[in-house]
Amino acid sequence: MRKWIVFSCAVLLLVGLLSVVGCEKKAAAKPDVTLCAKCGQVKGSDTCCAPDAQKCTGCGLAKGSTACCQGVDFSKGDVTLCAKCGETKGSDKCCKPDAEKCPKCGLAKGSVGCCKI
Repeated sequence: MRKWIVFSCAVLLLVGLLSVVGCEKKAAAKPDVTLCAKCGQVKGSDTCCAPDAQKCTGCGLAKGSTACCQGVDFSKGDVTLCAKCGETKGSDKCCKPDAEKCPKCGLAKGSVGCCKI
């Protein structure tokens, strides 16, 4: 009986230590971000299609928007950016395993969403 009590205490201690030291909570996955084809801002944000927004002379989108001068193809409407890599979802660049990661945001370095989403 004594061995059973010692064994039970050891198991409880081990479980307690693992829950404090070894297990970390994973952050909730970020959702993909949709860019508005009319202005280049994050769709639904306060800055999306703001009537007073200045237009960029280079690309015609809202100056300083996420898609401003990024070469995003809006010919089929709004564009979704992948939350894992920052590239246009489903494109050839999306989630490339060899893509260099940005040290600041963790997305693919130089992607449309890099340090913006």
